[in-house]
Amino acid sequence: MSDNRIMQFGKIKHGQKRKLDEDEIMDISDSSDEREELETSNVSSPTHYRKYFQSNKKLKPSIFSSQIEHERILNSVQQAQQKLEQQKKEEEEQRKLKPKIEGVLHSLEKDQIIDILSNLLDKNPKLSQDILSLIPRPTLKSVTNQLIAAEKKLNNSFPYTKWGADRSDYSFNRVKPNLLELIELTIHYLKYFTSTENYGEELEREYPVLSIGYLEYATQLALRLPVWNQNYHNELTREYLLKEIGKAWERVINEIGQRVQNGKVYSSSLVGEWIKSLIKFSNELNGNYGFAESVKLFKEKLGWLIGLYPTTGHTSHMNSSQYLSLSFPSHPLNLSNVTGLIDFRT
Repeated sequence: MSDNRIMQFGKIKHGQKRKLDEDEIMDISDSSDEREELETSNVSSPTHYRKYFQSNKKLKPSIFSSQIEHERILNSVQQAQQKLEQQKKEEEEQRKLKPKIEGVLHSLEKDQIIDILSNLLDKNPKLSQDILSLIPRPTLKSVTNQLIAAEKKLNNSFPYTKWGADRSDYSFNRVKPNLLELIELTIHYLKYFTSTENYGEELEREYPVLSIGYLEYATQLALRLPVWNQNYHNELTREYLLKEIGKAWERVINEIGQRVQNGKVYSSSLVGEWIKSLIKFSNELNGNYGFAESVKLFKEKLGWLIGLYPTTGHTSHMNSSQYLSLSFPSHPLNLSNVTGLIDFRT
């Protein structure tokens, strides 16, 4: 190749490279092999040089397509690092503050903590689900402990005379706040333990045992409530609670009966204990407040499990020796030595 052609190629190469630097940030391979191939090929004009060069050039991709893209990615990386550092800093501050907050909460009264949570939920309603998920599910033991404390508070508020506990209007007005608090608390958990929607799939097996267990305790508590000199005081307190409990007994018996129809079977010893308790309460209340109806319903829905069937007439009342002597032999459908709920599919 002549010197003139080499100079022309050099110009083409130089100009083409400058253009690529501006537009595409590309480099051109300039190996000695390219020169030898160029000299041996039939290239006779600058135009042919350019076409040959463009068809045979070897390009090396750059790390970034442009300086702007390079800077954008660097900025994104820096922002991510700053965000991560800020998050770590906040977490460290929260860890330092946690012992201080816990110490303050331990020093507060129950009502003060409730006010704080209420104000927090008013400002951030979305937190309600998070808080509910953190609240432990009430257990029969924890609830009965609350009721014991509330009943003790009621008994301590009574004015006593040398003739014993006072059941006058004055005494009622004095203990009324604590009495209503106890009744409201009992009804609140009555609805909780006897409503099936409060039992998920994992707690389905616990429903009858927990429900009947709470009903037994709530009925005993209601029977311990004071009987006032004025009947309208009794209607507002003791009798009102007993009516609510009587409805709950009926609701639970219907639910258990439906489950039995769907294939569930309960041990005869467990069903026998349930009916004994119910008959005992009905006797103490002379069948009032729906308890006689609950005994009849129990026999209709579940009596066949223990060989106890409904009879004509008013049969809910039995004396102490009768209900204590009730014997419930093992039913053919029940497994031996079963003390709780079992699954049974026909």
